[in-house]
Amino acid sequence: MFAFAVDREVISESPAENISKQSIGKATKPRERVLSPREIRELDLALESSSLNRVTHIIYMLQISMTCRINELCQAAWSEFDWGKRTWTIPGARTKSGRPITVNLSAYSIGLYEELKTLTGHTAWCYPGRDPEKPINRKAATNHARDRQLPDGKGPATGRTVQTQSLLIGGEQWKTHDLRRSGSTLMQQLGIPTEVSERCLNHAEGNKVKATYHHYDYEKEMKRAWYLLSEALSVITGPEGEDFLKELDKDYLREPDDEIGMLALVKKYYKKPDEGQESA
Repeated sequence: MFAFAVDREVISESPAENISKQSIGKATKPRERVLSPREIRELDLALESSSLNRVTHIIYMLQISMTCRINELCQAAWSEFDWGKRTWTIPGARTKSGRPITVNLSAYSIGLYEELKTLTGHTAWCYPGRDPEKPINRKAATNHARDRQLPDGKGPATGRTVQTQSLLIGGEQWKTHDLRRSGSTLMQQLGIPTEVSERCLNHAEGNKVKATYHHYDYEKEMKRAWYLLSEALSVITGPEGEDFLKELDKDYLREPDDEIGMLALVKKYYKKPDEGQESA
């Protein structure tokens, strides 16, 4: 009921939003859905051809490239970006860990933000709601994906899209949080250490001893991780993406000592954009 009201902007947010399944005695099962490189390409193409608005398309791809949570993007204000430093600082008040995080913006991400700014730059928000004075509600953003991945035989809800399976990739439903997981997994496939990818996710250190004695911020390593991830996405979603994926498939079949590796293949296919395209 509350979700219905939020969808139609009768209320700005659900009063049940912060009630977890654990708090009412229901255990949650961690999701494991990860989009493969080929599925990421298929998703980008599906988003392009679907009836979904371009703003949401951009937001979904940004979630992969920056490994952030959907609510962090939905509530992002243009004032949080430093285009000179090519960074986006998410305030601690809006992160799950309560810690602020500064995300480095690669050429791929900046290209998407440049386009996004032509669509929503007249407002204070990267992803405004129907009321441009407010950011979009997270539920409304996630429902765009849900409504386009309905099971066979299930018709659309009244007033919702009739393209009920236009974003179904690989025969398996994905959710927006899976996009973040897919970006992090792609980082690991590129050889980024888990310790670095975890920091890009802004996860808290679970080991109290490590948290007490290890205070290196991994700033340079995180920047490299976001840049390599974005280079991979540029290749995967680019004009030579299909050739890259075919070569990647062949590489998986090679003997371990003969493998080229995803990172080397990305470097082979990646082409740096012109300097003028990189600036915001």
